[in-house]
Amino acid sequence: MTLSFGPFTKFFMHPLFHSLQNRKAYLLKGTFLLGAAGILCKIAGFFYKIFLSRTIGAQEIGLFHLCLPLCTLCVTFSGGGIATILSRLAAQYTAQKESKKEQCFLLASLLGSLLLSLFCSFLLYYNAAFLAQRLLKNDACTPLLCILSLTFPLAALHACISGYFIGKKQVAVPALSQLFEQFFRIASVLFFYILFLRAEKKPDSTVMALGQLSGELSAGLFCLFFLFLKTPFPQKMPFLTIPRGIAEVLRLSAPLNLSRVVLCLFQAAEAALLPLLLIRSGMTDSDALALYGVLSGMVLPLLLFPTVFTSSVSTLLLPVVSEAHTLGHFGKIQTAVRTSLSGGLLLGLYFFALFFLYGGELGTLLFSSSSAGMCIRRFSFLCPLLYANTILIGILHGLGKTAVVSLQSMLSLALRLVLLLMLIPQLGLSGYLLAVLSGQSVSFLLALLTLFRIGSLPHDFLQTLPRPLLACAVTICGGLVLRNWLGFASGQWINLLTESTICSALFFSAYVSLRKSTDR
Repeated sequence: MTLSFGPFTKFFMHPLFHSLQNRKAYLLKGTFLLGAAGILCKIAGFFYKIFLSRTIGAQEIGLFHLCLPLCTLCVTFSGGGIATILSRLAAQYTAQKESKKEQCFLLASLLGSLLLSLFCSFLLYYNAAFLAQRLLKNDACTPLLCILSLTFPLAALHACISGYFIGKKQVAVPALSQLFEQFFRIASVLFFYILFLRAEKKPDSTVMALGQLSGELSAGLFCLFFLFLKTPFPQKMPFLTIPRGIAEVLRLSAPLNLSRVVLCLFQAAEAALLPLLLIRSGMTDSDALALYGVLSGMVLPLLLFPTVFTSSVSTLLLPVVSEAHTLGHFGKIQTAVRTSLSGGLLLGLYFFALFFLYGGELGTLLFSSSSAGMCIRRFSFLCPLLYANTILIGILHGLGKTAVVSLQSMLSLALRLVLLLMLIPQLGLSGYLLAVLSGQSVSFLLALLTLFRIGSLPHDFLQTLPRPLLACAVTICGGLVLRNWLGFASGQWINLLTESTICSALFFSAYVSLRKSTDR
């Protein structure tokens, strides 16, 4: 039975809204919606991180990010894999026009993820002190873990409902929920920051945890509202259908959940070990934690900013590839792989060139931190692999290769952790970069090999690689000429924008010229 909410119902029933279901325009319009929402969230997030870096400091940011991998582990265990499976099943049953199975798996996924998330919340809340002391090696994490444990049911609800709407190719609700979450998170942090000051208390990482809780609460309620608004649930459903559906969803999501749980365990281990390994390389305790805060709260968010596009494409590719695979349209799969993967690599090489050339200036101008600028330039080498791997994961999930993705992720993460332990004490930050770069490279090559073995990798894919590589090389050379020979000085925003605009024009003009010359 569909609920009616006056103007809201009229808006979401409008033909312009439902035009998103057009298959030919789905990827373009969906990427635009999710990308626009992601860009707005990222822009707001940058100002948010700049505000935090200048108020509570890098050490408090590092303390908050020290807790996040453990919390992400709980969220992943309770809803991450289920949301992805629900998205694939929704696309499959929509293509087969089996609405009853679709609704059954929706209810089963929601109930299953809520039960698991409540269990995780209870477990973490009552063991926060023990985990902070023994696992994270920092007692100051205890109150943060208690607050963050309350977000798990809300995050699971948000993930599952967003996955369902994506599988139905209705991307407006997930896109808007991102905006609601980010807006309420930032607004809440500002509110609690002012509240701390009025109470004559020094604002610390607690305001970030409270903001996280407020953001998840707003996003969860928003998604739940539109789920009841747009989904006609059946009035009668057999009693045993839901338990069977929960068991089936848990069975299907088990490989993906296992992979993501292992991923989160590695991230938690990395978060706990990285400051300790940096200390072993010769840093002091405070310098190591501050550098970890710079990496996790400033450098990586900037480098991952363009993934708003690749993540949107990856999310939208899952139902497209799943539907094409179900209907046997294998030519469409190869076309999707060629277009999306080539675009991801092109985007990665473009931002690698920009971050490599202007990373130092960005760190100083955005975060007032020379160490952030140095890290941005060093870690720019990760961009092509990071962006391409995001797209490859979406393609493989759409093809139903969740177990293969799980195994590949565990292998690359195991290699990364081993290299972290071996290289950081000897090489410091450079060892961390080499470890991450090696893990991403292994993941990329294994994913390509999987697509090749199942016949989904176009035969002419390797022929498209030289063009963006040459365009990247031309851009870096041109940027160095602007910097060193023509005397462009980059210490102000106007100079940085001028140089980056010239280099952007150089990159894309070189790419278009090379493409035209090779197509003749």
